Amino acid sequence: MENKKRLIIIVAVVVVIALGTTLFIVGKNNKWFDGGHEQENNGNIKDNDINEYNSSYVEQALPQAHSYTYSDSKDNFTDMDLNLLKLENKEKNVVYSPLSIKYALLMLKDGTNNNSKTQIENVLGDYSTTNYKNGNGIYVANGLFIKDSFKNSINSSYINSIKSNYNAEVSYDTSAKNLNKWIKNKTNNILDNIFKEDLWYDFALFNSIAIDLKWNNTIKPIEYEDALNIEFLNENVGYSIAPFSIYGYKVGNFNNKEVVSLDFGAVANRYDIVNTFGIDKIKQELIEQYKAWLIENPADSCVGYILEDTTIEKEVDRFANDSEYFDKYIKDINKNYGYFDSSTDLYYYTDDQVNVFAKDLTKVGDIELQYVGIMPKEQNLTDFISNLTIESINNLTKSIKKIALDTFEDGYVTIFDGWIPEFIFDYKMNLQDDLINLGITDIFSSNTADISGITSEVGEYMEAALHFVKIEFTNEGIKAAALTEFGGLGDDVICYPFDYNFEVPVKRVELNFDKPYMFIIRNKKNGETWFTGTVYEPSDYYDGSVQYDE
Repeated sequence: MENKKRLIIIVAVVVVIALGTTLFIVGKNNKWFDGGHEQENNGNIKDNDINEYNSSYVEQALPQAHSYTYSDSKDNFTDMDLNLLKLENKEKNVVYSPLSIKYALLMLKDGTNNNSKTQIENVLGDYSTTNYKNGNGIYVANGLFIKDSFKNSINSSYINSIKSNYNAEVSYDTSAKNLNKWIKNKTNNILDNIFKEDLWYDFALFNSIAIDLKWNNTIKPIEYEDALNIEFLNENVGYSIAPFSIYGYKVGNFNNKEVVSLDFGAVANRYDIVNTFGIDKIKQELIEQYKAWLIENPADSCVGYILEDTTIEKEVDRFANDSEYFDKYIKDINKNYGYFDSSTDLYYYTDDQVNVFAKDLTKVGDIELQYVGIMPKEQNLTDFISNLTIESINNLTKSIKKIALDTFEDGYVTIFDGWIPEFIFDYKMNLQDDLINLGITDIFSSNTADISGITSEVGEYMEAALHFVKIEFTNEGIKAAALTEFGGLGDDVICYPFDYNFEVPVKRVELNFDKPYMFIIRNKKNGETWFTGTVYEPSDYYDGSVQYDE
């Protein structure tokens, strides 16, 4: 039975716009969204995530806006992506989708005019959407839901525009049943029962993005035959990654807290011992080591009796002339050089200041998403994010390299070793506050909003902007590589209980994610950021979490 754990991301962006004379903005008996940021670490959606309101409305003073002008492209992490991350830098688990927010803003921009439109354009820069096709684990959808009583107030030109440009679906059924059905369908049945009551406002814009994808290969090997188990012949190096089905999760220490972690590793042998020492020196070293071994273990040789001093010399001479033994010994050492194997596929970068872990998700058509984790080593994550620049983060993502033989330094056997924790959490973002801080202010005030492209009704403005995300980071994938084991010398060689392993220079590269870190999920083809966030509280380790889910 297939392991159900995988990377799952569900996003629902709700941009709510209402008339100034309706329940939300002007008049009596108005309702208002609770403007808090909320999260849960168990993956469950709170009942009040969407329909939690104060009983009365008081028009609130807008937060002080900052002036930003962007020139975004889809090539890299952008100003908008980074500034939202800084605004949500809360020292807790956070996740949001720049892609989803941009989709929603573009749909909204098409219905605005004058300064309301200019402010959105200043934030979006030259951004334009990519038409992503749905299916096979990637689901993108846009929707406009209009109360039947308000349908004649929406400009038909706006409806035609968002249908044509964003493939938006338009519905005049704003019941909770229909809204939940749409959300469930557009998130591949993962997100359900978000609305507890029918839509109270005249109309609402939706964007949803759902990702339900496996890694190309699991982070930690699942079965024994897929495990990493390396022991080089005649060289004093060994390394292994135990399979998940036998040993379960690894216990990781994350900020002095036991968490569920996934270990990974690789070994690259770039130490050419034959060309470094030469065959003659290797043979001479073996002869000397064999003689010393005979002196210490005279009864264990193949001669079968305790050797006298004169007999030791004869035995050493016989050993020195055993060309079959030496030929195989040199052949085995030569096979070690240039060997590489890993427990999974991944990319990495590390220096004194930061660790970067990157891993690809299964490709869907021409879309290949990549998860990138970035952990500061010296700074705390809050300060690290506060000091981040577009240049520094893009340099980090450009610096990652795939683990492979030629990735590691010549002249050494490199052991690459690390772990990363599992996590699952929900996050609700009051997007309105962040957009105001980015400079989009006019649409949130009845005195300044101009959404005349959507409706000719007077006094309308944006009531609220919410963003909800669920993310689950686990081990699932399909391991395709075969196990390679290195055993003893074999039975076809003349019996020598003596076995000598050369000491070789070994370098260790560690990539442990044992502190809070930020992450990006991006489209590898064009660099566009789909999701980003921070991990402060991974999944706790507990008795039973080592069980393998068959």
